[in-house]
Formats: sequence, C-alpha cells, structure tokens
Amino acid sequence: MGHVNQPVLKVILKALKEENSYTRKCAVQALGELATPEVVEPLIKALEDKEPEIRGLAADALGKNPATVMPLIHLLEDAYIGVAVKAAQALGKMEDKQAVEALMHYQQHGHPVLQKVIYGVSHLSTDFELSCRS
Repeated sequence: MGHVNQPVLKVILKALKEENSYTRKCAVQALGELATPEVVEPLIKALEDKEPEIRGLAADALGKNPATVMPLIHLLEDAYIGVAVKAAQALGKMEDKQAVEALMHYQQHGHPVLQKVIYGVSHLSTDFELSCRS
C-alpha cells in the first residue's frame, strides 16, 4: 500500500463532508482509488451517508479490505436494495468466514434480488462456493 499525499487527502476528506451529494460521491470514488489504511475509516463513515449511491460506492471500495467485513454485513439490511447488492458483491470478493456466513444466510432469507446477486457472486470465494454445495 502506498502513501497518500496528506494535503490531497485533506481536500478529499473535506469534500466528503460537503452538502452537495455529487461532491461527496466524487470524494468516495477518490478514496476508493487510494489503497491505503488511511481511507478505511472515512469510507466506513460514508456507509452511513443519506444517499444510497454514496453508500453503495463506499461498500464497493471497502470490499477491497477484509478488515471491513462487519460494516459491509450491516449493509445487507439497507433499505435500498442497490446498496445491499453492492455490499454483497464486496463481501463476495472476500475470503472471510463471517462474510461467507452472512452471505449464506441472506441467500436463504434475504430480498429476492439480493438472493440472486449472492448466488452470482458465490463463485468468487472458494469457501463460499464449497459451503453452498454442502
């Protein structure tokens, strides 16, 4: 993981707090491109944004980091199915026992659209694929 230019990071973090949703969306996308530990907490906070698109983008970005499994699992309950779908896709990329268990649960008991997405992403994780077959 690389180092982030601190002045640039400060600008992005400030943009993340703006009222304008497009500005926040761009900030989340920028944070998602930075593969450093410094962006994890701001992205987790973006999971609580009032805009579903921003929550979905944050979930997608966090899917690259196994340390963010629990916040993503909570998003499987999001009122906006698109956000839950992004969380399921991100969790499907992780080889984490908690992620697998949550996906298995929601594949059985989740929203029908979410069930289909989970079925589709199940091939991304060997552990999940094997669990689904047993």
